[in-house]
Amino acid sequence: MKMRTIPEAARELNRSESFLRRGVETGKWKIFQAGRRTLLDVEDVARQLGPDRAGVGLLEISRLTGLSMNQIRCGIREGWLPHWVDRKKYLMDPDEVRRAIQDRMQKK
Repeated sequence: MKMRTIPEAARELNRSESFLRRGVETGKWKIFQAGRRTLLDVEDVARQLGPDRAGVGLLEISRLTGLSMNQIRCGIREGWLPHWVDRKKYLMDPDEVRRAIQDRMQKK
């Protein structure tokens, strides 16, 4: 058990303090109150979050596919381009994007 305060846990897990506080408020993670300090088990939180999913951003996808940034954003908005959001950034798996573009071209 690695018990840390919320600010320390946020730095260690590379997450925002507000994200961790919301998890505490909703009961997602167990806490230990030491006076006024709230302590989290960092190992438990990391285990529940799972491994970080690696992906590339819009600029790299644009470079790999030849699509403009605007075309990529339209694909995201229309729902045919697979993506996920991590810390306010769109991330994508290049292989999934290539398959989605090929499927889209075959349908037209």
